[in-house]
Amino acid sequence: MIELPPAVARAFVEAMRAYFAEDDPAKRGQIAVLQMHALRDHWKGKLRLHDVEAMFIEMREHLRPADQSSSQAPKRQRPQAAIKTTASTASRSNRRS
Repeated sequence: MIELPPAVARAFVEAMRAYFAEDDPAKRGQIAVLQMHALRDHWKGKLRLHDVEAMFIEMREHLRPADQSSSQAPKRQRPQAAIKTTASTASRSNRRS
């Protein structure tokens, strides 16, 4: 684990968000390369492009967008039994018509 200055860490998070928002693979690669060069000043080992992309993926799982709060309960899905009941009721009503 490395200690990054706050400005470098914020820039890395913004770059990560831009990376995942970008559809063009070449531009995504450019974003990762720029961050790889920025991190090399603070990294004591060998740092490859794949390492930066792996960090982006891992961080995305831990960071939530600002508009989602962690206090929101996850959306509940309808139970499977209710879905089957609704489908069988609909098929019975079609047979009656």
